[in-house]
Order: sequence, then C-alpha cells, then structure tokens
Amino acid sequence: LSLSPSTPSDASMTISGSITRQSEQTCVASDMHAHLANMGRMVEEMEIKQRNSLGDVYFSRTKEILNLVRTPSSASYLAECASAQSALASDLKAKLGPPSTTAI
Repeated sequence: LSLSPSTPSDASMTISGSITRQSEQTCVASDMHAHLANMGRMVEEMEIKQRNSLGDVYFSRTKEILNLVRTPSSASYLAECASAQSALASDLKAKLGPPSTTAI
C-alpha cells in the first residue's frame, strides 16, 4: 500500500497497492462445464472478499490516519473558526444572562 500526493502543492492524494490471496476448495466436477462453473464461483467469492477487505481495512484506516495528520491551517479557515466561536460564546452569554452572585 502506498500513499503519495498527486502533485507537491496539491492536497489530493493518490493511493495504490497490491495484495495476493489464494484459496483451495474441493468441488465435484462431472464435466468441463461444471469445472468452469466451480472456478467462476471461487473467483467471484475471492473478489468479494478482496473488495470487503480493502474497503474495511485499508481505505478506512488510511482515511482515519489522513484525518489525524492533516490539520486545516489556512488563515481563512482559522478566522472562520474564531468567528464561529465568538458568535457561539455571545449567544450563550445572551441566553444565560450575567453570572449571578448568591451568598450561601
């Protein structure tokens, strides 16, 4: 499995890899047509296993790692976050009112 940027300045990534699996199964084959049907079924079953394995393990794990590694650091994004944080804080202060001081 390899992961590399498409271009040095681009945020998109190219992922590629290679995997090999094998399986053995004993089937009844009375003639050549039955043999081909058995082989076709085995190939399809292995293809499904490969796709599920890639989707579940490799792609989801790679996505998880990339999301942990990448941090949005653009100035516009940081400004947008600060603005949203300020708006949320002022809305909460308006709804809750000033802090009350009560003597116990």
